Amino acid sequence: MTIKGYTGFSGNSTSITKSYALPSGTTFLLVTGVNSENGGLSSITWNGKALNFYQNNTRNFVAWLKNPDVGTYNLVLSKGGDTMRIGGTIIALDGVNGTDPFAQYQETAHYDATNPISNTFTTLFNSSYLFEFIFCNDNALGNSYTAGAGETETADFEFYTHNHNYQSAYKPAATIGSYTMTETNSSSNINQTRMWMLELKDASTEISAFTPKVMIF
Repeated sequence: MTIKGYTGFSGNSTSITKSYALPSGTTFLLVTGVNSENGGLSSITWNGKALNFYQNNTRNFVAWLKNPDVGTYNLVLSKGGDTMRIGGTIIALDGVNGTDPFAQYQETAHYDATNPISNTFTTLFNSSYLFEFIFCNDNALGNSYTAGAGETETADFEFYTHNHNYQSAYKPAATIGSYTMTETNSSSNINQTRMWMLELKDASTEISAFTPKVMIF
């Protein structure tokens, strides 16, 4: 599996559009994010093509598209005309299991000032990648996160009048085992932190279709 590129985005509207140049060689599009206005989204599209939802809950969403159009196009999020307050990440990949991409998913929630926040997975497959994303309320300007050891941060910003933090990162997991992702906020004055973590499966886990041969005697 290869990470081809990534970018963060945010918005506060009934329809949110993010233009992004999807890199050459991208065969799998992953979109993660949070909506601080409760309620699932009605749709996410890339160049007019609908993404599949893996998660679409009260606070968070994970969506994906196999073989997306490569080039500069728009990602468009909507919630049936309702206002959204979104922080999210677009991640371009190659070498993902395009039939059954997700191995597992988990949420860690703290309704206090827990910092740092972490989550641990025992991976189910070799050559996986772990992805996490965080939403927290904060009470100070200029806050940011520091990603844990072995992680690459893909987004880190404040949104909606600077009292929300959004952060995301990934970490390779070469072999089956226990992996922890830990994120530390620069402020101690935070609350209601939620962290979501998922395991994405490598293309090597995909069962190839084959045509059976008939033997004639």
